[in-house]
Amino acid sequence: MTASVARPSWLSPDRFRTTPARLRTWSTVISALLIVAAIFASFATQAFISSVDQVERSTGPVLISTQRLVGSIAEADAANTAVFLSGTATDRQQQSLFENAISRAPQQLEDVSTGIGEDPESHEALKRVASQLPEYARLAERARTANLAGDPTAVVDLQRAFELVSGENGMIDNTRIVTSRTQAGFDDDLSAGYLEWIGAMVALAVSLLVLLLAQRNLRARTRRTFNIPLVLATFCVIGLAIWLSLALVGRQADLQSAQSEAYDSIALTAELQTLAFEYKTSEALAIINEDIDVFPSEESNSVIEDRLDSLLTSADSTREEGAVALLKARWDRYESTSSKVRSALEANGTSAARSLAITEGNADFNGFNTTVESVLLANRDQFNDSVASASNRMRWLRLGAIFLPMLAALLTLGGYQLRINEYW
Repeated sequence: MTASVARPSWLSPDRFRTTPARLRTWSTVISALLIVAAIFASFATQAFISSVDQVERSTGPVLISTQRLVGSIAEADAANTAVFLSGTATDRQQQSLFENAISRAPQQLEDVSTGIGEDPESHEALKRVASQLPEYARLAERARTANLAGDPTAVVDLQRAFELVSGENGMIDNTRIVTSRTQAGFDDDLSAGYLEWIGAMVALAVSLLVLLLAQRNLRARTRRTFNIPLVLATFCVIGLAIWLSLALVGRQADLQSAQSEAYDSIALTAELQTLAFEYKTSEALAIINEDIDVFPSEESNSVIEDRLDSLLTSADSTREEGAVALLKARWDRYESTSSKVRSALEANGTSAARSLAITEGNADFNGFNTTVESVLLANRDQFNDSVASASNRMRWLRLGAIFLPMLAALLTLGGYQLRINEYW
């Protein structure tokens, strides 16, 4: 008969059926769940912070930089057209405006490119603008020189320059691509983090449920009403769940405020300036070609007036209301002069139309174009304030997402160890 070999005591099945062993199992399982909850909470926190950073560093600045680029192009084209229509080499002020605007544009283009991150479609659009800008400057200069020499090809070069700016797939069209992509990105930023938050809530809910079951189990085994460390661990889990939820709700409220009170107005201002620029271009083409049919229609003006009314309605600060009111007054002044230009052109007074366009008309349009900057600045400050508020909500959340579950895990281990020690 073969003698049985005695197992070491630490391998005995009975060892794992003892109360201390069961308590250690409970503490290990709960600690593991809390570590998982910490991981999910960290993912949610990172998603929140990343979305706010994206809005702060990219979405808002890109839209504003893009609009400044459009403003420079509009200013350059208006000045170039004025010099061309004057037909003289003595319009130094307009020539200086053109040169300054063209010299600003490359840096503004670089600012936009830096801010958009890894968006291939936007980068391709900016590459087209970058190649079109020097070609436009070359054509504009050549058109002015040829015009002074009485060369009829000057008009052809000027029209090609217009096409590079506002024609199909021109600079304005390409900046619109960047603007629309940026707006779509903002919508994505607003919805970012929801899935990660749900995952964190599920992990925390499971941890909370197991903690409550553990306390019930301990009460039955040890006849103790409360295990203080486990109660504190429970509060840590509940506190983190509330903190994450408040951060999500607060971030959403701040970003929606940034959108409704500032971003939408910035986008509307961008559209308004582009429409005004296209209006000015049509006016210049009508004068150059002596073709009244090309002159901007009343419908075009109505669209611009409608955008101005919308911008004034959405203004929610005294500063913004004042800036938009001035912008509207500037446009009304320009449009009034433009109506005079149209009347002169209809009466076959090309010379009178040219004179009005390059004096009153150009001054009025430049005044409008410059005032756009005031509206942008007012909305930019509102935008930055709302985004800063969202960012402040996340200041300690990254640390809390890790610290609170880890503290709960340590409290759980300590709480169970107190009970285990009673068996020795």
